[in-house]
Amino acid sequence: MAVSIYRQSATSHAKTLLNAYVQWLDAKQRYALAEQQEKIVKQAISLVAERRKAGDLGAVDEQLTVLALSRQLQQTAAAYQQLQSAEAELNALLT
Repeated sequence: MAVSIYRQSATSHAKTLLNAYVQWLDAKQRYALAEQQEKIVKQAISLVAERRKAGDLGAVDEQLTVLALSRQLQQTAAAYQQLQSAEAELNALLT
């Protein structure tokens, strides 16, 4: 009976640990993707600024690109927060 209870407990803990690992891995990949997207938006801002100086684009285009960066920064921050939470949960289960 004790062995059965131990196995159930070990199985339950392994399931919880594996789930936490998958959540951490997912959060890590989402954060990496958010960082890549942020980098692309920053490059777009530089390009738009250059084109604005050249007279090809107006101030509205530049502001829209900056707005896109602002949104992307929020997404990156949210992804980082999820990564930190998932990492903390995983570390708590491992200790």
